[in-house]
Amino acid sequence: MTGALLVLGFVALIALSFWAIIDATLQPEQAFRDSGLSKGLVTGMLVLTCAVGALVYFGVIRPRLRQRPVP
Repeated sequence: MTGALLVLGFVALIALSFWAIIDATLQPEQAFRDSGLSKGLVTGMLVLTCAVGALVYFGVIRPRLRQRPVP
């Protein structure tokens, strides 16, 4: 039972990482520029840091992307 929970947790962390990478690539470049960020740098950070980067992305970066001014 414990092994199954570990596998489930591992799969969930991988899914979270892929979700963050996909979400970041679908955001417009202008949203990153308006937030003072680089789309390439954020995407690269997500690829290299996996689940930790995904938590930072969803907790800090994505809310900044959503707060950009509306034209």
